[in-house]
Amino acid sequence: MKTILVGSLAILALVLAPFAAPAATITLTPVYAQAYDAAFTPLGKPQSVAPGNYVQMDVMMTLNNASVGEDFWTAIFNVNNTTGGAVAQDLGAGKWMNPGSASANGLYAYKGFPSPAPSPQSYSQYDSNGASIGGISSHWQNGNSDVGSNVNDLQVIDVEATAAEANNRQYGEAIRPGSGYADQLGNPTLLGSVLWQVPNGASAANPVTFTVGPIAGSPWGIYTGNTNGTGLTSAQAAGGFTGGSVVVGVPEPASLALFGVGALGLIAAARRRNG
Repeated sequence: MKTILVGSLAILALVLAPFAAPAATITLTPVYAQAYDAAFTPLGKPQSVAPGNYVQMDVMMTLNNASVGEDFWTAIFNVNNTTGGAVAQDLGAGKWMNPGSASANGLYAYKGFPSPAPSPQSYSQYDSNGASIGGISSHWQNGNSDVGSNVNDLQVIDVEATAAEANNRQYGEAIRPGSGYADQLGNPTLLGSVLWQVPNGASAANPVTFTVGPIAGSPWGIYTGNTNGTGLTSAQAAGGFTGGSVVVGVPEPASLALFGVGALGLIAAARRRNG
């Protein structure tokens, strides 16, 4: 009887094994974060952005089904605009800007800091030990940059964290960080940003579509056994790495003309009131 029971339990374990521990997956999502006019004044997120104005796209990361001791290690991906011909801008830190560089260039000034004091008010640093003295470190110590053959082509962008940082910050996970004050990268985790200028060739029929996704066949990686920040790197299957796209509309020329007429009318009305 005992032998039969043990055998039955073994069969049951084999049947349940695929459902007990789903493999970790990673998702990168482009987010239309803000529009700016030609003078770089924030415009919010209008449904359509006129040619000559700018669009800020943030790349966010979510880590799914991570087991205990599994933390984000690295992701390598491309960023493109597939229609509309938007032109990525280099503000002096490269077209791909990690959160620290993007913040230094004013891309997050419109929203301030998501985590209040006493959290460090910085997109480039985090506090690993809370109220204790010290513990201030830089995000992405191993790198977060465009490492393709052309360092400004938004191809082969490599984001990588050390094991200690990954354990402390729990990047991409629903509950983060593991210790210390919260940082400014949030959940989903902010990886970086690109600023695009909408070209004259874009239109309502040819809107700008921004995409982010893994390089064909490229794996990504996690740390395993990382509960004390000294885990081992583990490459994951390319099939567990997905990206996405976001479309930003462009008004028709007729709409732009009507907007101009409306703006002139508002100005004239204001002058009459003030007169």
